Amino acid sequence: MTIRVDPSAAGAPPELTVSSLTVRFSTVTALTDVNLTVRAGEVVALAGENGAGKTTLIRAVAGDVDGVLVTPMRSGGVELLAGVSVDPVFGPVLAVGLGGIWVELLADTSLRVLPVGPGEVRDMLGELRGMPLLAGARGTRPADLDGLARVIAALGETARSLNGGLRALEVNPLWVSGDQIEALDVLVVTELQEPSRTELGT
Repeated sequence: MTIRVDPSAAGAPPELTVSSLTVRFSTVTALTDVNLTVRAGEVVALAGENGAGKTTLIRAVAGDVDGVLVTPMRSGGVELLAGVSVDPVFGPVLAVGLGGIWVELLADTSLRVLPVGPGEVRDMLGELRGMPLLAGARGTRPADLDGLARVIAALGETARSLNGGLRALEVNPLWVSGDQIEALDVLVVTELQEPSRTELGT
Protein backbone atom coordinates (compact mmCIF):
# COMPACT_ATOMS: atom_id res chain seq x y z
CA MET A 1 0.00 0.00 0.00
CA THR A 2 1.23 3.50 -0.76
CA ILE A 3 0.46 7.14 -0.06
CA ARG A 4 1.30 9.69 -2.74
CA VAL A 5 0.68 13.44 -3.04
CA ASP A 6 0.00 14.16 -6.73
CA PRO A 7 1.63 17.51 -7.57
CA SER A 8 -0.52 17.86 -10.72
CA ALA A 9 -3.83 17.57 -8.86
CA ALA A 10 -5.84 20.77 -8.44
CA GLY A 11 -5.38 22.18 -4.97
CA ALA A 12 -2.75 19.61 -4.02
CA PRO A 13 -0.68 20.74 -1.03
CA PRO A 14 3.14 20.91 -1.33
CA GLU A 15 3.27 18.27 1.39
CA LEU A 16 0.96 16.26 3.57
CA THR A 17 1.83 16.10 7.25
CA VAL A 18 0.21 13.95 9.91
CA SER A 19 1.27 14.54 13.53
CA SER A 20 0.43 12.34 16.52
CA LEU A 21 -2.47 10.64 14.71
CA THR A 22 -4.44 8.18 16.83
CA VAL A 23 -7.48 6.32 15.50
CA ARG A 24 -9.88 4.54 17.86
CA PHE A 25 -12.90 2.42 17.03
CA SER A 26 -15.00 2.08 20.19
CA THR A 27 -12.65 0.32 22.62
CA VAL A 28 -10.07 -0.73 20.00
CA THR A 29 -7.11 1.49 19.14
CA ALA A 30 -6.15 0.97 15.49
CA LEU A 31 -3.30 3.49 15.27
CA THR A 32 -1.30 5.21 17.97
CA ASP A 33 0.84 8.36 17.66
CA VAL A 34 1.57 8.17 13.92
CA ASN A 35 3.82 10.90 12.46
CA LEU A 36 4.16 11.11 8.69
CA THR A 37 5.22 13.64 6.05
CA VAL A 38 4.72 13.03 2.32
CA ARG A 39 6.07 15.70 -0.05
CA ALA A 40 4.56 16.33 -3.49
CA GLY A 41 5.74 13.69 -5.94
CA GLU A 42 6.97 11.32 -3.23
CA VAL A 43 5.55 7.87 -2.66
CA VAL A 44 5.53 6.31 0.80
CA ALA A 45 5.15 2.54 0.94
CA LEU A 46 3.40 0.97 3.92
CA ALA A 47 4.49 -2.52 4.88
CA GLY A 48 3.23 -4.75 7.65
CA GLU A 49 1.18 -7.78 8.52
CA ASN A 50 -2.56 -7.99 8.02
CA GLY A 51 -4.28 -5.96 10.73
CA ALA A 52 -1.30 -3.65 11.23
CA GLY A 53 -3.36 -0.57 10.35
CA LYS A 54 -2.16 0.20 6.82
CA THR A 55 -5.64 0.66 5.33
CA THR A 56 -6.80 2.62 8.39
CA LEU A 57 -3.86 5.00 7.99
CA ILE A 58 -4.55 5.55 4.29
CA ARG A 59 -8.24 6.20 4.93
CA ALA A 60 -7.41 8.55 7.79
CA VAL A 61 -4.97 10.52 5.67
CA ALA A 62 -7.49 10.62 2.82
CA GLY A 63 -10.21 11.79 5.17
CA ASP A 64 -12.38 8.69 4.83
CA VAL A 65 -12.49 7.79 8.53
CA ASP A 66 -15.19 9.62 10.47
CA GLY A 67 -13.94 11.18 13.66
CA VAL A 68 -10.32 11.73 12.63
CA LEU A 69 -9.12 15.30 12.60
CA VAL A 70 -5.52 16.25 11.92
CA THR A 71 -4.85 19.55 13.70
CA PRO A 72 -1.83 21.82 13.84
CA MET A 73 0.45 21.62 16.84
CA ARG A 74 -0.13 24.50 19.27
CA SER A 75 2.30 26.03 21.70
CA GLY A 76 1.75 28.59 24.42
CA GLY A 77 -1.76 29.44 25.50
CA VAL A 78 -3.68 27.57 28.18
CA GLU A 79 -5.10 24.06 27.94
CA LEU A 80 -8.51 23.49 29.50
CA LEU A 81 -10.81 20.54 29.96
CA ALA A 82 -14.49 21.00 29.15
CA GLY A 83 -16.71 17.97 29.34
CA VAL A 84 -20.11 16.56 30.16
CA SER A 85 -20.78 13.31 31.96
CA VAL A 86 -24.15 11.88 32.91
CA ASP A 87 -24.80 11.43 36.63
CA PRO A 88 -27.48 8.83 37.44
CA VAL A 89 -29.18 11.23 39.88
CA PHE A 90 -28.56 14.74 38.50
CA GLY A 91 -28.35 14.01 34.79
CA PRO A 92 -25.81 15.75 32.55
CA VAL A 93 -23.10 17.60 34.50
CA LEU A 94 -20.64 20.07 32.96
CA ALA A 95 -17.03 20.06 34.17
CA VAL A 96 -14.55 22.83 33.41
CA GLY A 97 -10.94 22.86 34.57
CA LEU A 98 -7.30 23.02 33.63
CA GLY A 99 -6.68 20.44 30.92
CA GLY A 100 -3.85 18.56 29.30
CA ILE A 101 -1.43 17.08 31.82
CA TRP A 102 -2.87 19.21 34.65
CA VAL A 103 -6.21 17.39 34.90
CA GLU A 104 -4.99 14.60 37.15
CA LEU A 105 -2.13 16.51 38.79
CA LEU A 106 -4.13 19.49 40.03
CA ALA A 107 -7.75 18.27 39.99
CA ASP A 108 -8.76 21.89 39.44
CA THR A 109 -12.33 21.67 38.17
CA SER A 110 -15.70 23.33 38.60
CA LEU A 111 -19.00 21.47 38.14
CA ARG A 112 -22.56 22.48 37.23
CA VAL A 113 -25.72 20.55 36.41
CA LEU A 114 -26.91 21.45 32.91
CA PRO A 115 -28.31 23.66 31.54
CA VAL A 116 -25.89 26.52 32.06
CA GLY A 117 -25.48 29.77 30.15
CA PRO A 118 -22.32 31.75 29.36
CA GLY A 119 -22.68 33.85 32.53
CA GLU A 120 -22.60 30.79 34.76
CA VAL A 121 -19.66 29.38 32.79
CA ARG A 122 -17.80 32.64 33.52
CA ASP A 123 -18.46 31.99 37.21
CA MET A 124 -17.10 28.45 36.82
CA LEU A 125 -13.91 29.78 35.22
CA GLY A 126 -13.54 32.25 38.10
CA GLU A 127 -13.65 29.35 40.60
CA LEU A 128 -10.56 27.70 39.12
CA ARG A 129 -7.22 28.01 40.88
CA GLY A 130 -5.78 28.30 37.38
CA MET A 131 -7.86 31.38 36.56
CA PRO A 132 -4.79 33.68 36.73
CA LEU A 133 -3.36 31.82 33.72
CA LEU A 134 -6.47 32.75 31.73
CA ALA A 135 -6.12 36.35 32.92
CA GLY A 136 -2.58 36.68 31.54
CA ALA A 137 -0.34 35.62 34.44
CA ARG A 138 3.17 34.33 33.75
CA GLY A 139 3.30 36.00 30.35
CA THR A 140 0.33 34.20 28.82
CA ARG A 141 -2.02 36.04 26.49
CA PRO A 142 -5.19 36.99 28.40
CA ALA A 143 -8.03 34.80 27.21
CA ASP A 144 -11.24 36.15 25.74
CA LEU A 145 -13.31 34.93 28.69
CA ASP A 146 -16.65 35.90 27.17
CA GLY A 147 -15.85 33.99 23.96
CA LEU A 148 -14.57 31.03 25.96
CA ALA A 149 -17.72 31.00 28.10
CA ARG A 150 -19.90 30.98 24.96
CA VAL A 151 -17.96 28.04 23.50
CA ILE A 152 -18.23 25.99 26.70
CA ALA A 153 -21.93 26.81 27.13
CA ALA A 154 -22.51 25.68 23.53
CA LEU A 155 -20.74 22.43 24.36
CA GLY A 156 -23.26 21.89 27.15
CA GLU A 157 -26.14 22.57 24.79
CA THR A 158 -24.68 20.09 22.30
CA ALA A 159 -24.61 17.44 25.02
CA ARG A 160 -28.25 18.14 25.92
CA SER A 161 -29.28 17.93 22.27
CA LEU A 162 -28.40 14.22 22.23
CA ASN A 163 -31.63 13.59 24.17
CA GLY A 164 -30.40 11.01 26.64
CA GLY A 165 -28.10 9.18 24.23
CA LEU A 166 -24.93 10.70 25.68
CA ARG A 167 -22.62 8.88 28.06
CA ALA A 168 -19.70 11.33 27.92
CA LEU A 169 -18.46 14.29 25.91
CA GLU A 170 -14.96 15.63 26.58
CA VAL A 171 -12.77 18.27 24.97
CA ASN A 172 -9.24 17.96 26.35
CA PRO A 173 -7.43 20.04 25.56
CA LEU A 174 -9.58 23.02 24.75
CA TRP A 175 -6.74 25.37 23.78
CA VAL A 176 -7.08 29.09 24.49
CA SER A 177 -4.75 31.91 23.51
CA GLY A 178 -6.32 35.36 23.52
CA ASP A 179 -9.36 35.14 21.25
CA GLN A 180 -8.19 31.87 19.66
CA ILE A 181 -10.18 28.94 21.05
CA GLU A 182 -9.65 25.50 19.53
CA ALA A 183 -10.77 21.99 20.45
CA LEU A 184 -7.61 19.95 19.90
CA ASP A 185 -8.99 16.58 21.03
CA VAL A 186 -12.63 15.57 21.38
CA LEU A 187 -14.18 12.37 22.69
CA VAL A 188 -17.90 11.62 22.40
CA VAL A 189 -19.37 8.41 23.78
CA THR A 190 -23.02 7.63 23.03
CA GLU A 191 -25.17 4.60 23.68
CA LEU A 192 -28.05 3.03 21.84
CA GLN A 193 -31.40 3.73 23.42
CA GLU A 194 -34.10 1.11 23.64
CA PRO A 195 -36.58 1.73 20.82
CA SER A 196 -40.00 2.88 21.90
CA ARG A 197 -43.33 3.20 20.13
CA THR A 198 -42.74 6.82 19.30
CA GLU A 199 -39.04 7.03 18.52
CA LEU A 200 -35.89 5.10 17.78
CA GLY A 201 -32.81 5.99 19.81
CA THR A 202 -29.50 6.71 18.15
